[in-house]
Amino acid sequence: MSATLDLAGGTTTLSDDQAASYLKVTNSVAGGHLILSPGSSMTFDDTSGAGFDPAALGYDITINGTASSHCVIKSASDTPTNAWAAPPVTIPIMATRCDIYNYSGNLGSGYTSLWTFTNCNLFPFETKTEPRTLIANLLTAQWTLATVPEFRDDDERRMPQGLTPLIKVYPLNSPSTLKGRGETQRIEHHLTASIRCRDQDNAFAAKEEVCRILDYYLDHPFTGYDLMTHQDGAYRGGSTWLFQWDVEITLYQLRKVVVRR
Repeated sequence: MSATLDLAGGTTTLSDDQAASYLKVTNSVAGGHLILSPGSSMTFDDTSGAGFDPAALGYDITINGTASSHCVIKSASDTPTNAWAAPPVTIPIMATRCDIYNYSGNLGSGYTSLWTFTNCNLFPFETKTEPRTLIANLLTAQWTLATVPEFRDDDERRMPQGLTPLIKVYPLNSPSTLKGRGETQRIEHHLTASIRCRDQDNAFAAKEEVCRILDYYLDHPFTGYDLMTHQDGAYRGGSTWLFQWDVEITLYQLRKVVVRR
């Protein structure tokens, strides 16, 4: 089990690219500071009660990630059983370029005026979300183009409205391949992000944006998923009525199984 970090009213700084593991972060004397430098990472134990102590005295958190050196806060396990506790809303946070995985609680600029999150990626602890919903939510959260598509992850038939693209994410199949002596199964989830639009330029721009977002999350994109791959997009034809691009996606999920010998 990792140690508990007590700020004790002072300043604790993780240096550039430093990796640190903790059970908890607390503060026994009011006025402490926690600073994460570019490329640094903080890992919490995969155990009940891990994370930021809600009873800690007042302190603040500054996270200084950059475009090329994101900071990371995560669980010790890629497939955690327990989520770690996010800081309470009374703790001021100034975060830039940070990827935060497997937490419980609220995070994000919208929850309190004490928090500012800039270009951060937040992935709360999830256990039962369908792969197509994970992809649709990711595209929705990371979209940067002025023309925002309609995102769908259901099976209902739809057509794009006006010049706004329609992006539907749907599964193809999910074959499993046994690895090693059976301790772990790797499940390949095959999905398609289908981009349909009545405007040719908007359809192509949406396809490029989908690929850009997916490119950024190829390694450990979601809780329990260790890899994602995708094609560059296949053009399915067009006319004055409809232009369509399909991006094939594969999500690789690791599942632990019981082994009987």
